[in-house]
Order: sequence, then C-alpha cells, then structure tokens
Amino acid sequence: QAVKALPDSAEYFWLRGHSYRYHIPAMAAWPDQVPARPTFIGLVLGVAAISLQGCQLEIPRHSIGNWQKHPNYLTTYEFTPPGADPAVAGRLNSCQTDAPSALQCSGHGQCAPWFESSTVVNSTVSKMKFCQCERAWADPECRTQRKSQLTAFFLSMFFGMFGADQFYLGYNVLGGLKLATLGGGGLWYIFDIVRIGSTPVFSAEKFRVAQDMHHWAFVLLTLCLMGFIGFAISIRSISSQRVHKAREVILLRSDGAQTFGPGQYGSRPVGNMGNMGNSMAYPVSAPGTAAGAQFHGYGSMPMAQQGVA
Repeated sequence: QAVKALPDSAEYFWLRGHSYRYHIPAMAAWPDQVPARPTFIGLVLGVAAISLQGCQLEIPRHSIGNWQKHPNYLTTYEFTPPGADPAVAGRLNSCQTDAPSALQCSGHGQCAPWFESSTVVNSTVSKMKFCQCERAWADPECRTQRKSQLTAFFLSMFFGMFGADQFYLGYNVLGGLKLATLGGGGLWYIFDIVRIGSTPVFSAEKFRVAQDMHHWAFVLLTLCLMGFIGFAISIRSISSQRVHKAREVILLRSDGAQTFGPGQYGSRPVGNMGNMGNSMAYPVSAPGTAAGAQFHGYGSMPMAQQGVA
C-alpha cells in the first residue's frame, strides 16, 4: 500500500491494485470546530445538578419536629374538668381524675382497667383505666357518635346507585363520583352493599360504624335483593323476547298481505292489515271486483254477500 500526499489535502492509497482518493481536512482547523451539542448538554446537566435539593449551602432547620406539627391524638381527646385551664388541668382521660361518674367518659361509657389485676405485679400500672364506650360512641372520651351500620346498609341497598351511603359516611367526593356513574354501572353498587353489610367500615371521622346489624340479617337481605334483581332481569328479558316475536309475526303477515289462499270454508283475502289492534279486521271488497272474483273453494262467496265478518 502506498500513500501519497497531494497539495489539495487529498490522499491516495492503493488497495489490491486499485487507487482510491479521499479528502482530509486541514489539521489546523480541527481545534476551532468543537461540536456545540456536547457542550450544551454538559451545561444543562451542570445547572440541573446545582439546582437540586440538597446542594444548598444552608441546611434548613426547624425547632419543632414535623410529626409534632400534626394534631396530637392525646391532646385532641384529652379530658379537662369544667372551668379549668386545658393547658394546666388537661388529663389523658377522665378515668385518671376524681371527676364524678356523670362526667367520666362523657356519660356514654364506663371506666375499665387496662390490665387485668391478676396479670400485673406493679400496683401503679394496675390503676390505669380507660373509657369503655357504648356501642354508638367512640374516641377516648366517648364524645364522638358513630354512624349506624344498619342505616348505611339500607342506604346502600335502596339509594346506593345515587351515592347516598357514601354521603352518609362523610365521603362527599366518592358520593359524587358514585352519583355521576350511577353506582359504577352497578358494580360499585353491589360492592358497597357487601362491604358495608359484612363488616363495620370506617367513616370520614376515622372511626368504625356502630355494629348494630346482625350478620344473619345481612345475609338474608342480600340474598333477597340478589333474587329480586335476577327476577327483574328475567322478566325484562322475557318481555323483550315476546315483543321481538310479535314484531316478527307482524312482519310475516305484512309480507303476505296481498296473497289469497285457497280457503276450504269461505276463504277471504288477508289484505292490508292497517288496523293492527284488531287482527280480524279485513278489508271488504266490492262486488264484482278482482279481489272478489278470486275467491274459490267450498262455501266461498264474495265479501259483499257474507255480511258482517
């Protein structure tokens, strides 16, 4: 292989007896022709890396933890004696004070020990008591009234297609979606019936509904509802089929309206059945017409001689 330099920056080389020529740009121009795309991409990546969170010189600080900024469950439902300052006289619950029994648990429950006395050795721990609320009340001081499971179930059964059960539980957004979709085409409606009736669900207040519905009642009512829905679908299907068959019969009679059959006992033309309410209403042909002349068979006579059909 022989390579020969030429004045016009072209090179020749020999390969297997053939001469090939190619152009080589001047070496002095290469450093000035640096591609701009890699430089732009590197600049963008550098700006993005510097602007990311964590690259700041000053680290943000806070004096109170983020978890302490949220409402405290114990502070929200603490017990404060009437007329006392909550910041000073606030207690975990009314069972830890000497409050009258009418004020303990807001009158909707009773104080119950947290531990059984037989399983606790420390006498101080055995004195811990908390409110045991009635079925229709919730929270540590029994001040929040629960929603009724029975009411939610009946609302879901009769008005669930319109989102009444979700509105009752406090979920207004879900209730609006359920109303707009008419119970999710029926699937959401059936799902909520089973979900609300089978177990106490949570309301928007983060408390379960009052379990005032027996499980056998849920099973019986659900079976009756499903049977009624299936029966209604069957009746609707049968009615649709009957209407379809009746329409087919009408079409068949319309196709043979101008055909006259050989009646053995006084045949007459079917004619144009304009009055579909009375299937026996036949058009009467005048004597001597072509229609009357086509009657034949035993006992045949024109319509004018038959009198009232």
